[in-house]
Amino acid sequence: NLLGDLRAQLSAIHIGERGFYELVERWGKAPLLESLTDLMAYTERLARAEIAQWPDGRYEFVDDIDDDGMDPDPIPIAVTATVSGDSLEIDFTGTAPQVRGAINATGSFAKSAAYACVRALMSSGIPNNGGYFRPISFKIPSRSVINPDLPSAVAARGLTGFRLTTAIMGA
Repeated sequence: NLLGDLRAQLSAIHIGERGFYELVERWGKAPLLESLTDLMAYTERLARAEIAQWPDGRYEFVDDIDDDGMDPDPIPIAVTATVSGDSLEIDFTGTAPQVRGAINATGSFAKSAAYACVRALMSSGIPNNGGYFRPISFKIPSRSVINPDLPSAVAARGLTGFRLTTAIMGA
């Protein structure tokens, strides 16, 4: 239920906040922030070094959702992953326009799926924090099934998320 989900999220935020303040109290604000900044930069360096080992080029893949439950047409999810040196661009140009059914996903959902896929391809020794996001850029078309305009139905976006990961891993 929605209220239970929201309460669980708020509880997790409060626990995280309490833990963060305990770290500030133990180490001091400035040294802690400096350490966190250094950790993110370290993770970025490792992620860039990993991506730099991948062959430069454009890698494309398209996966289709059968339909949105309202209209019978296939809904393509198109991905072009471009590796250039130590950076990666993930481009969703060619993905279907937003649909009437409830399977639209948000742009943040598309990014999250991409980050998870890229993370799965990287060494497990790279710390799992936002530093590995830095070498990754996105092109996510607006008014698409993965970045719709409000108000668009997104309740069943999990289905689109499965196809997103398939297309990203395919590329």
